[in-house]
Amino acid sequence: MKLHANAVLDPRGRGEMVRRVLEGQAASEVAEAFRVSERTVRKWLARYRAEGTHGLQDRPSRPHHMPSATPEGIRMRIEELRRQRWTGLRIAAQVGLSPATVHRVLQRLGLERLHKLDVHPVVRRHG
Repeated sequence: MKLHANAVLDPRGRGEMVRRVLEGQAASEVAEAFRVSERTVRKWLARYRAEGTHGLQDRPSRPHHMPSATPEGIRMRIEELRRQRWTGLRIAAQVGLSPATVHRVLQRLGLERLHKLDVHPVVRRHG
């Protein structure tokens, strides 16, 4: 994650914030010094206590799992039908999903356009 050059709450800043609280400074005073809310100070303190310095690092915002993700079997069926040159609307009707969902799956597969299924001959210009 790329932080702003003048960001106060990079991992080092979070560590300094936690250090001040652990040395006895009030969370409200630390929050005021770092120009953040007291809740933010307490959040980083709790992460530090639970995970140590590792807890002060940036975390990805991507979810761990997506319960509503299209199942693998259906994604494979969409790909199979597309390779038979079916349109997105026809595939959607066959598998029982919305055309928008089928389009997103086809985009991830790199098959959103029928011409992407065509095999292009290798052109040898020299030799």
